[in-house]
Amino acid sequence: MKKTLIAALVLIVLAAASAFATETRTTVMGENNMIMVDDGNIGLFPGRVNNYPNLALGEFGYNGFYNFGVTWQFNEKRPWVLGTFVSTYPTFYPESFWGDNLARFPYYWDEFDFGGLYYDDAPRRMQLVYGRKLGGNNFGFAFESVRESWEIKGDSGSLANPWYYPGDTLSESLNPKESFHQYKFTFGLTEATSGKWDVALSAMFGGWTNEDPWGQKISEPSGYNDFTLNGRYFWVRNPKVTLVPHATIEMSKRGAKYLDVLRWYDSITFDYWDTAGDSSASVYYNNFANDDAKAEYKQTYIDLGIGMNYTPAPKMLAVADFGFSIQSTKATYSRGSDITSMIALRGAMDYYGEEWYPDEYYYHNQDDVFGNGYGSGYQYLVGEHKDTYTVFPYLKLGFEGEVFSWMDVRLGGYSTLWSNKSKETSDFYMDESWNTASTDTYFGFGFNWGKLYLDTQSDPELLLRGLNFISGDQSSGFDMNWRVSMLYEMF
Repeated sequence: MKKTLIAALVLIVLAAASAFATETRTTVMGENNMIMVDDGNIGLFPGRVNNYPNLALGEFGYNGFYNFGVTWQFNEKRPWVLGTFVSTYPTFYPESFWGDNLARFPYYWDEFDFGGLYYDDAPRRMQLVYGRKLGGNNFGFAFESVRESWEIKGDSGSLANPWYYPGDTLSESLNPKESFHQYKFTFGLTEATSGKWDVALSAMFGGWTNEDPWGQKISEPSGYNDFTLNGRYFWVRNPKVTLVPHATIEMSKRGAKYLDVLRWYDSITFDYWDTAGDSSASVYYNNFANDDAKAEYKQTYIDLGIGMNYTPAPKMLAVADFGFSIQSTKATYSRGSDITSMIALRGAMDYYGEEWYPDEYYYHNQDDVFGNGYGSGYQYLVGEHKDTYTVFPYLKLGFEGEVFSWMDVRLGGYSTLWSNKSKETSDFYMDESWNTASTDTYFGFGFNWGKLYLDTQSDPELLLRGLNFISGDQSSGFDMNWRVSMLYEMF
């Protein structure tokens, strides 16, 4: 039985024309990375890096050459593997689970010209994966770092920005600071003999710095973390069929505290017209004591499914995954009483004078404080927002088979039936629910020439229009390939 198990799992690995593959392969085959044996598994289960030493990997797409890595093997007697990766994936920002901007990085002008992380889109990023034998299992550890920062110092008497103040000097020392960091640690174990199970635990921690030119904090994190547990088991039923039960659970938190929100309105007199527009009045404010605000988000995600690897013949593989997932998110917003009072006053005003923009160094739009919940002032609302997203069921399908000794063809699809319920209280006023379906299909090829492997996610119109490097057809946004992955065996 043990020999049958090992042989069946090896057959899954060798089912396609290429013994190795990439992230593109599992995507094209219905986004089935969780149930397939592939070097693309390294991100989910770092213990798998031990099975893929001495490889050079590259990912290409609309963002150009966006990921490159090498897995190195050292020490022949007691081998260990080190994977090194650099990438230019889209920028991470301090965001809530709904994409809300948490840090509220301002952008600076006048004396500083334009600057800050408000415009930045290229954080430094790297990933390291380490693997070796641990007892009877393969151990893996992955570390990912994302970090960016910006700071400028202007001493009193130094030259100001010549575009705005040619020949002028700063009247005071100014030193705004902005930074963001995110670190992810993943520990994994894989059964070494036949690779029949994988388990991995990951933890992500993040945070930021956001200080104005005078050293006061504009915002600070109030929890920024993810904890994820992944597991799967290859249950061989016969040489052709292997079932793959799998599970994922993730618990996450995001939070931000906004300090001294009304600082720019301390000791300021506001002149405004009344709503009739025929008389004016003045109001004086001084030293707000309760003008902090806070936004906290908590999320739980659970995914349970059972997949199948079906190998009817060598160099042929069909996969299917059936399951459900649920994601529950809760947001809690709170604000100081002084902010509530100022929002009430805003409703009585018809005209806003220049006093609403007291700071020349830092962009501070009035809607940042007095937004209506759909603009930029969401941080200063109060109440709860609960959102539940349920997928039942999802179905992922994929197929690959050999066409020539150097080429595979691949097809895949991913279909879901999902429902979404959103409940809002207090400052929010609507409850909403959705029930619908979504479907994606994929098409591509796998190529193998000696030690070089290429996997493609191709435009299906390729079959209708032909190869555009021959036809030259670029009409209607037609691209021959949307994504290409490259793998090269170094030894």
